Amino acid sequence: MGGCGAAPLPGAPSSKYATIPIAEATYVVLSQTRVLPTKTVALADAQGYILANPAHAPEPLPPFPASIKDGYAVVAADGPGDYEIIGDARCGDSPDYTVKPGTVAYITTGGPVPPGADAVVMVERTNALPQCSDGKRRVRILEGAKAGQDIRPVGCDIQAGQAVLSAGEYIGSAEVGLLASVGAVRVEVVDAPRVAVMSSGDEILEPETAALGPGQIRDSNRAMLVAAARANGGAVQDLGIAADTEAAVVAKFEEALASGADILLTSGGVSMGDRDLIKPLLEKRGKVHFGRVLMKPGKPLTFATLRRPDGHEMLVFGLPGNPVSSLVCFYLTVVPAMRRMAGWTHPHLRRVQVRLAQPLKMDPERPEYHRATVNWSAAGEGGLVAYSTGGGLSSRLLSARSANALLELPQAKGSLSTGAVVTALLISDIGAMPIKEQIQPTSDPGTQVRRRPVSSSEATEDGLTSVDALAKATLAMAAGALCATGLLSNRVALHFGDKLLLYNKPPAAVVAGVAGVAAVTSAVGLVCRRWRWWFPALPWVARGDSVRVAILTVSDTVATGAGPDRSGPA
Repeated sequence: MGGCGAAPLPGAPSSKYATIPIAEATYVVLSQTRVLPTKTVALADAQGYILANPAHAPEPLPPFPASIKDGYAVVAADGPGDYEIIGDARCGDSPDYTVKPGTVAYITTGGPVPPGADAVVMVERTNALPQCSDGKRRVRILEGAKAGQDIRPVGCDIQAGQAVLSAGEYIGSAEVGLLASVGAVRVEVVDAPRVAVMSSGDEILEPETAALGPGQIRDSNRAMLVAAARANGGAVQDLGIAADTEAAVVAKFEEALASGADILLTSGGVSMGDRDLIKPLLEKRGKVHFGRVLMKPGKPLTFATLRRPDGHEMLVFGLPGNPVSSLVCFYLTVVPAMRRMAGWTHPHLRRVQVRLAQPLKMDPERPEYHRATVNWSAAGEGGLVAYSTGGGLSSRLLSARSANALLELPQAKGSLSTGAVVTALLISDIGAMPIKEQIQPTSDPGTQVRRRPVSSSEATEDGLTSVDALAKATLAMAAGALCATGLLSNRVALHFGDKLLLYNKPPAAVVAGVAGVAAVTSAVGLVCRRWRWWFPALPWVARGDSVRVAILTVSDTVATGAGPDRSGPA
């Protein structure tokens, strides 16, 4: 027995890399990540960058006492009565007269308050009088005014020399507007990371391949990672596919290094197979910092550094070949690195607490990052609710469709019940989240909405039945802001297709028009995203064509070249 002298079968292969928690992996990545140098960009191109230096105001804003309302500049001590109109003070004017007791001047919103006037009476509190025989204009002031009423003093918005933005701030739309207001037409920002992306595998073919042969698949990972890197602010270089040979993989490494890439993303080739070449080749050419992470999905995640010809380190992320694993690892480790490089002070993904919409099973071996859609729910206690987009195998990319968050499920036996509170890492803009249920507006006697009937076929489209309520809330906020600034009358009718929204101006002038920019931005976003629902008679919109938005600045000052246009770029 046993005379054949056969050697015992070898045991299962084991990795030489210790399995580390994801928190430790992220710490290691960020410890190897440098902030990139700065560059100067035009104001119109600054959005999405991190500001490198503080921005200061060269002069106060407004630089002159400005009217908040359309109306009449008056001497407050005069009180109600009939007065001669001695001049006009419109935007861009420079009044060369003085408002004396017994006289007033017509003034528009934003116009300079003439010398001598110390208050503004809104036009709704006046009555026009017939012109006198001598040609003089007159007006009846119906209410008295207090000194300073409806006047923005010099520098009430921004003081001369004030820092309107600090170094390290993210430049969004409002920040572009602030930079424009202080004349910052060239902006120093932290450069964006250059990200090279490659796939590896003999079985991988380009997406445009018409017919697949036996054992072949189209390369979804590379297209997905290119899109994800761009969405997170990266300047992306597509390196294509490397065959499962050392020469092919090394050639891609060299191409990335020669191009000056700050980050290289590889997909596949990091597991335990005999053709998983990424880890061994990284060990030969650089330093592997970790090769296994305690997480589901994404256990084979590998992180290494290779030295570029200029002496800087290129960060290399060996992402698993399974698509969901690859994408989850990208968000958990690559995004923080990209943000640190781009100058973010706090580069980690943002966490929120959510309630589960359905039970979820936990894994006793590893903590899981479960794909989910997070959105607001008015049901029950209200708050953010997480809807699973599907678990299953890490190759099942459908489970990541529409996901805007990763649920942090603990390593444990059993299941989490419906309504359980867990933390969620946000991986995309929650403002673009799908709407799962009808949002019921609170009772508001000042607002009436007329809605067209929703057919059963329309109601099956995700979010359709919530559009009216969401539009109502957004447009009411916008209308309130416009009412508060005096741009609209007390009762406003807003028409969108066959929808009519009537809005009554509330007390306190809707907090003086706060959130006007946000409301307009939200309204435009709603139109762009829901256009084909609001205007079903326009078939070209249903094809997915983009909505073109024109921006016009109306100003005598700008039109005549007497002053800069500081509103357009925002």
